[in-house]
Amino acid sequence: MESLQPTHFDLAPFQQALKRFLAVPSRSRSQMRAVFHNNHDAVRSVFTDEHEEPSFKRCVDIGEMSSKLQQAAVPLDNSQLENLGATLICFGEVALDERYGDRVPPETDEQKRAKLKLERLLDRKKQDEQKEKKALQKALTGEELKAKEKADEEERKE
Repeated sequence: MESLQPTHFDLAPFQQALKRFLAVPSRSRSQMRAVFHNNHDAVRSVFTDEHEEPSFKRCVDIGEMSSKLQQAAVPLDNSQLENLGATLICFGEVALDERYGDRVPPETDEQKRAKLKLERLLDRKKQDEQKEKKALQKALTGEELKAKEKADEEERKE
């Protein structure tokens, strides 16, 4: 298949970006910064869990942040709310973490206890196997021991 060359240059993304930039001028961004500063408790409430405690697990999609701030009663006007995500990415030094799903939250106390219990169980099982092996080796004569080792090797190969 032949690759077709475009017949024109699509200016729509540039026009949309320019439109957003002009919709939120420096004065509006300054007002937004002041609103965030004056209502910092309401802004922080967007990032709390159901127990009202700050949580890194409560990440908010930057595109949905305007509706979350509106629910938290942060007084922003419509043009600021519509363009909040783009403004924060452009001027707020907000970095997107595409790998958020890869993050591993810290272990809870319950998980730590379960992990410790499992490790102890595995250690006991290993010790029991070693005791059985020693007891079996004491009971076997030299020839029987060689036959047993040979059988174990064949078992491992399979």
